[in-house]
Amino acid sequence: MPLPEFRLPDLGEGVTEGEVLEWRVRAGDRVERDQVLCVVATDKATVELPSPFSGVVGEVLVPEGRVLRVGEPLLRLAGPAGATTAPETGGQAESPVAPTSVLEFRLPDLGEGVTEGEVVEWRVRPGDRVERDQVLCVVATDKATVELPSPFSGVVGEVLVPEGRTVTVGDALVSIEAPDGGPAAPSAAPPERAPLAAGEEIPSMAARRVLALPAVRRAARERGVRLDQVLGSGPGGRVRMEDLATSGRRDRLRGTRRVMAERMAEAHRHVPQVTVVLDCDMAAVEGVVADAAAEGRTALGLVCLAARAEIERLPIFNSSFDEPALELIYHPELHLGIAVQTEDGLKVATLHAAGRPSATELQAEIQRLVAGARAGTLSPAELSGATFTVSSGGRLGGLLATPLVNWPNVATLGIHEIQDRPVVRDGQVVAGRCAVLSLSFDHRVIDGMTASSFLYGVVARLSDPTPLLDRGHQR
Repeated sequence: MPLPEFRLPDLGEGVTEGEVLEWRVRAGDRVERDQVLCVVATDKATVELPSPFSGVVGEVLVPEGRVLRVGEPLLRLAGPAGATTAPETGGQAESPVAPTSVLEFRLPDLGEGVTEGEVVEWRVRPGDRVERDQVLCVVATDKATVELPSPFSGVVGEVLVPEGRTVTVGDALVSIEAPDGGPAAPSAAPPERAPLAAGEEIPSMAARRVLALPAVRRAARERGVRLDQVLGSGPGGRVRMEDLATSGRRDRLRGTRRVMAERMAEAHRHVPQVTVVLDCDMAAVEGVVADAAAEGRTALGLVCLAARAEIERLPIFNSSFDEPALELIYHPELHLGIAVQTEDGLKVATLHAAGRPSATELQAEIQRLVAGARAGTLSPAELSGATFTVSSGGRLGGLLATPLVNWPNVATLGIHEIQDRPVVRDGQVVAGRCAVLSLSFDHRVIDGMTASSFLYGVVARLSDPTPLLDRGHQR
């Protein structure tokens, strides 16, 4: 028989959920029937919930501060109950069921060197029946956003990690009560999560416990307001509905935007960056693009072809710096990263072995990667492994910017908006189509002369891009 559980009873008055304000018992305590177990706040009132049975507390399933719905489990006994459920409390009597095992689903190894991920969305709730391969949750890593399927069938016992929490590979995400002898995980199930020991502190959801009714919490979620940042005006600091109106909006960085923030900070910490800038006449580039629009040529594609040619001339730009060993690692293949601005933040789509395709193939592949990055359909491999990065802001690129080096790359080439500007041709000032190119580089391994030589080479090739189109291998 499964261990008896005490679930949030029907409290009447149309109440569907409540917040656990205070536990009066801990794991290991002996409780008697009608002894108060916990205090719960609803939209209508704050109530004390008595125990419907006698026994020993095995596990407290819900921390203080958690909001849960009617029927969700609050507490589990360590052994058979001494009495049946009291009807006036709304508890549920246990009915005979098949023996079950409580299994934990943990964050699996997602490959590509991924060690952690953020839980973006839960697709199940405690009490839900799930089948094997049904999606349990959505997790965002620094490579991609993935749906995690259940490795077994059963009933969801407890969601162990809230949305927005970052977990490492192997951390428990959810417990599932699976029938003994039923489908099991592909690998041996990890041991059950240990219950709280007697005298151990019950975990809280935040450093400062926020008092607020469920309706206020729901309104805060809808408005994007963090309750722990709101000064409550109610008794004991309780947050009232009117308090939300005085609080500014706060949005937690999630998924790709969180990863982008971390990577940008990491790059800035590691790289002593310098940027060299040149003006580039893009008239010839636009002419080639206009003449061959049916072939899918773009200004970005031609800039990438020019960069590829210069990297073959100066291989140091296709290297990485090993800081502990003070060694420069030259990569045998060019893996060309394209920084793409998407609705989810900045992503670096990567064309692996970019030195091999013809000019036409390279440009078509770049367009596919850019479209895939914006649609969110690229695989983790296509969003990692760049050894040199090109960043293009397109029409919104502005006159000039200094892109961060995409560490551990040693350089990033930036392309900015093509604009009408005066240029000098054959001694005459005429209207031209110009764009600023900026090359940010790691000054530990690349000096200013080498960086300028690379950028002047790119500008020269774009002034007459026709040779780049002959399979891209005329250097």
